[in-house]
Amino acid sequence: MNHRGGCLHPETKIDTPNGTSFLENLEPGDEVYSQDEHGNRITARVEVTLCRQVKPNHSLLKVDAPRGTLFASGLHPVADGSPIEHIYLLSPRFRATELGIHYTCDIAVTGPTNTYWAEGLLLKSSVGLDVRRGD
Repeated sequence: MNHRGGCLHPETKIDTPNGTSFLENLEPGDEVYSQDEHGNRITARVEVTLCRQVKPNHSLLKVDAPRGTLFASGLHPVADGSPIEHIYLLSPRFRATELGIHYTCDIAVTGPTNTYWAEGLLLKSSVGLDVRRGD
């Protein structure tokens, strides 16, 4: 499995056509908002939901996103593929145990950019193409 190292708190709010949904509740086939290569907001479908167990000392970055607080692994990519920790350099970090979680999640979506809106921030999926294809 090629998982590039970025995941989110399972209760991260993801923008969907029906409002927001917790990341951990999304399933393949559900619709979410994404962005096309021209910057237009589009509807995409979830291809894969991936949740993985993390160690108690797994570090998550606290990001004050446009519509809420986001907890992400530092390597989770933003829309341009850069790790989120490169943008939010001074954001505090919390251990998974401090947040009361034992796993983190991510999704892969259809569409040209494999991006989705989380707490009002456009993120790129960290789920590898081999996982998306079922290799």
